[in-house]
Amino acid sequence: MWANAYFLVQEFQEGNGVIRLTVNTTSIGSSGRWKDGISWDALQEIKSAVGYGDRDAVEIYPRDSDVVNVANMRHLWITPEPISFAWRK
Repeated sequence: MWANAYFLVQEFQEGNGVIRLTVNTTSIGSSGRWKDGISWDALQEIKSAVGYGDRDAVEIYPRDSDVVNVANMRHLWITPEPISFAWRK
């Protein structure tokens, strides 16, 4: 787990070499939920800051029947191998 004044990051070993980073802000909104609004740039910076800058990660948008939206958290799945469909420089 990592934390600073803005973000809390938790790491979970998901099996088969996949690592899940769960990211939320450290601020609570008036609704009682974590404040929303974590940008792509912030997620990329967080991934690098916690030691996975050299690895690909994906964020999943599931089918409607599998949506679980109980908190303003973002999840990055760090893959054990480079993703074949990723754009490369």
